[in-house]
Amino acid sequence: MNCNSVKIFTLSLLAATGAYAQKTAVDTVLHLKDVTISALRENDFSNSTHLLHFDSLQRASYQTNSLAELLAGESNMFIKTYGVGNIATATMRGSNATQTAVLWNGFSISNPMLGQTDLSIIPSYFIDKISVEPGGGSALWGSGAVGGVVQLNSVPEFDKGWSLKAGASFGSFGFYQQYAQVKYSNTKWYSSVRVFNEQAKNNFLFHNHTLEFNPLQRQEHAQTKAIGLMNENVFIVDDKNKVSLALWWQNDNRQLPPTVIQQVSEAVQQDKDLRITAQWTHNNHNSTYAVRTALFNDQISYDDDLSKIWSNSSTYSWITEAEGKWNVGKHRIISAGINNSLNLAEADNFPKRINQNSFALFISESASFFRDKLQPLVAARQEFSTQGFAPFTWTAGLEYRLIPKLSFKMNVSEVFRQPTLNDLYWVPGGNPDLKPEKGRTADAGIVFRQNDKTKLLQWQMEGTVFNRQMKNQIVWLPSGNYWSPQNIQEVWSRGVETNSKVSIKIQAVNLIANLNTSYTLSTNQKQISGNDASLHKQLIYVPLYFANASFAVQHRNFLLRYSFQYTGYRFTSSDNREYLTPYRLHALYLSYKFDVKKVNADLFLQLNNLAEEDYYVMQNRPMPMRYLRTGFNFKF
Repeated sequence: MNCNSVKIFTLSLLAATGAYAQKTAVDTVLHLKDVTISALRENDFSNSTHLLHFDSLQRASYQTNSLAELLAGESNMFIKTYGVGNIATATMRGSNATQTAVLWNGFSISNPMLGQTDLSIIPSYFIDKISVEPGGGSALWGSGAVGGVVQLNSVPEFDKGWSLKAGASFGSFGFYQQYAQVKYSNTKWYSSVRVFNEQAKNNFLFHNHTLEFNPLQRQEHAQTKAIGLMNENVFIVDDKNKVSLALWWQNDNRQLPPTVIQQVSEAVQQDKDLRITAQWTHNNHNSTYAVRTALFNDQISYDDDLSKIWSNSSTYSWITEAEGKWNVGKHRIISAGINNSLNLAEADNFPKRINQNSFALFISESASFFRDKLQPLVAARQEFSTQGFAPFTWTAGLEYRLIPKLSFKMNVSEVFRQPTLNDLYWVPGGNPDLKPEKGRTADAGIVFRQNDKTKLLQWQMEGTVFNRQMKNQIVWLPSGNYWSPQNIQEVWSRGVETNSKVSIKIQAVNLIANLNTSYTLSTNQKQISGNDASLHKQLIYVPLYFANASFAVQHRNFLLRYSFQYTGYRFTSSDNREYLTPYRLHALYLSYKFDVKKVNADLFLQLNNLAEEDYYVMQNRPMPMRYLRTGFNFKF
C-alpha cells in the first residue's frame, strides 16, 4: 500500500463515517465520558506499581519533538540516541532496548527481527496519552516487558462536533515541520485524522573529541525526511457495545552520518511502517469483554554503497486477543484472556521466509479491602511458541494506604524475553537453540500525595527501590569468522528512583515543578571467559546517576518553562576502563495563547542546550550544541 492509496483510503473512511454519524446521531442520545482505547487489564492491574503520566504542560514543551526526546526529558528512562534524527532506544532500570516493551493501544509495536522500538521516529504529537510503567510486566504483557512498559493510547472525545488543529514549526539545522488534525464526533461516533511532514538537514557543529584540541566540525550526511498519517474511529453501537478501528502509516528516510572516527558515510535507511488495529468491546453491568486484532508491517531498507552492504527486510505481525473482565462482588476484579501472535519475516540475511507463532493464556485478579486501604493483585501468564514453552511468569503486588496522604506499594514478578528473529535465524551467526531470557524483579515504594483537588497546593512524592536478577541473557560473541548469540550473561540490577511533582496556584498564577531521579547499579554476574574483566562491572551505557527537573510559571495566556537534565558516567567498555563524561542540558520553552474570533492560537519558542554543553550520549556520536525551534498552532 503506497502513500497515496493510504491517504485516499483514510480520508474516504473519515468522510463516510462522519456522514453516517450525522445520519444516526438523532436515534439515541448517550451521555458518554471520554474513553481510552487500550487493553482491559491496563487500567485495573497497575495499582501496585509506579505509573508515570505526562501533563499538558510537559506535552506542550515537546510538541515538535519525538517520543524519545519527551521520555529523556520527563521520565526516569535513559534514552540511548545515536544522534539527532538517528535511532533512539530506551533502557529502564538497567535493562536493554529489547527488554522494554512499547505498546500502542495495547499491542506491542517492537520490530520482531530487532526486538526493539526506534523511539526517534514516533512523533509525540501523534499520541493522546503516554504513560511509563517501570518494573516487570511479563505476566500482563508478555515477552520483553522486563525493565518496564511504555503505553501509547488514544483518548477519543465524544460530542464535540468538528474541529481542526494545525501548526508549523521551524528551527536550527534546516528543521521544519507541519502537522494537522481533523476531528469529528457526536454522541455515538468519533473520527480523527492526523498528518505530519518533517525535514531536517541536521548539519550542526560539534567538537571532535578524538582529535587533538577538539576541533570544531560540522555534521555531514545526516538529513532526515518523514511523513505520517494516523486515522482513528470509535463507534458506540449502543450502551453495551463499542467498535474501534485505527490506522497508522509512516515513512521515514534518513542519511546515517559518519562517526567522528570516520571521514565519510554513504549509508541511508528507509523505514516504512503500517499498523492497523480493530477492537470490539461489550459492557454488561458486572463484566466487560473485548476482542482485538492488529496487523503490523515493518519494512527496513539499508543501503551503503561505500561498504557494499545492501539489506532489505520485511516483517508482518498478526496479533489477536480475546479477554474478559468480571466484577466479582464489590471488591474483586478478575481478568482473563488469550493471545495469539504470528510473525512472518523475510530478509536478505535469512535462509528462508520465517514463520513464528506464539500462543498465551493470562489471568489477573485485583481486590480492594478495608474501604480501599488495601489493594492487592496477582497475575499469571503461560506462553507457548514455535521454540517451545516460554517460562511461566507471574506478578504479585499490593498498595496499602497507611494514612490518607501516605501509601506503600510493593511488587514481585517473574519476567522473560524471547530471542528475536535475528538472534535465531540471522546468517551468518543465528542460533536456533537459544533459550528465553528469564529472571525475577521486585520493587517497593512509598507515595506521598495531596488528594484534595480543591487545595491550592497539590503535591505528590514517590520513592522506589528495585532489584532484578536475570539469567540466560543473550550476548553476541565472536565465533570463528562471525559473531553468534549465546545464553551466557547473568545481570543483577538494583537501585532507587524518585518522582516528585508540586503545583501551587496563586490567584491567576500557576507554579509547577517536577523532579525525577534514579540511581542504577547494573552489573554482570558471570565471567564469560578466563580473561573476562567484566565480572561485577557496570553494564555499558547504563548511567549510575540520572535526573531531570523542570519549573514552569503559567499566568493566564503566558507560559514559561525551564527544564534541566543530568546524565552521569556511561562506561563504553565492559571492564569499565573507558567511559563518557557526564553532561548537563538546560532548555527553555515559552508560549503565548490568544483568540481570534473562533480560532485559538498560540506562538511558541523552544531553546535547547542553552549552555552549549559539548556532549556525547553514545561513543563517537556527537550531539548538537545550542539550537532553537519556533512555530505556531491554531485550533478552529
